[in-house]
Amino acid sequence: MIDYRRREIGVDGQVLLMELSGQLDAAACEFLFSVIDGEIEDGRNQLIMDCHDLRFISSIGLGMLIRIHSKAKKNGGDVKLSRVHGVIADVIKLVMLDKVLQIYPTVDEAVAAFEA
Repeated sequence: MIDYRRREIGVDGQVLLMELSGQLDAAACEFLFSVIDGEIEDGRNQLIMDCHDLRFISSIGLGMLIRIHSKAKKNGGDVKLSRVHGVIADVIKLVMLDKVLQIYPTVDEAVAAFEA
């Protein structure tokens, strides 16, 4: 089960922060993708996925991150990850997703990267 908290942050609220908690598995991916896809369609295409409270990510969850990244890029935006740790960080590095998505130690650093 996945839970999220959505906040608009950064200069003029231009960055959408999605604070994820729980498990990003097959059951949660379609729901979360539809939520984020709707945000991108509404023009919020600068996204930070805060993974601090994320306990598990499946291969389908990794694929969903790639789909979100592609959709945001297609719409002139980007996706950044923040506070990735433990097994989730290991898996992301193992599949070399850290070469596609920028990962930041803090949310503030991810926001600053958008503002640079």
